[in-house]
Amino acid sequence: MVEPLALRTQDQNGGAERSGGVIKEKARAMRGNLPTALWCEITRAAVYLYNRTPRYQNRWKTPYELYYGRKPGLEHLKTYGCKAFAMTPDAQQKKNRLKRLHPRVWIGYLVGYASSNIYRIWIPWKGKVIAIRDVIFDEARIFDGREETLRDEVREADLSKLAKELQKIALLEHEDLLEKIQLPVSVRQDETWADIQDEDD
Repeated sequence: MVEPLALRTQDQNGGAERSGGVIKEKARAMRGNLPTALWCEITRAAVYLYNRTPRYQNRWKTPYELYYGRKPGLEHLKTYGCKAFAMTPDAQQKKNRLKRLHPRVWIGYLVGYASSNIYRIWIPWKGKVIAIRDVIFDEARIFDGREETLRDEVREADLSKLAKELQKIALLEHEDLLEKIQLPVSVRQDETWADIQDEDD
């Protein structure tokens, strides 16, 4: 017989709450200096790695092994948040081959795994995460969150698009501040944080 829980009493659902807490702790430790806006990717990667980590309760077997009956391959795992050089679509399709100085890779950072040979790479200047197979990693270099680090990586980027993406990340990072000052509903999405502050003065 299934007994429903009382409303607003998480402690009655201890197993699920503890499991969620373990994933949150792992994601928080993995995040490093990656933007908060990538929380979904970081959490997904934390679950992926948790399922491939041996557990004492499972007699040192992984959840993956218990479910599929075989050990998971771990040779594809890389240092989380490391620098990645992902091949551009033009390079994959062998377009613009005569343009010798045309960029052939996007510089990004590893934020997850789609499968054993497909990686999820965050491309900062594009402001999106792509799933790609053709990628080279520099595991010695981890995303440090500094603007100076990104400066050389955005040489080929459209500067106005880059400014919008950086602004979006900055606004997400200061979500708590935005909630505290309770902005009016009339604030448009294309207004910058500086514009909003000027209006308040």
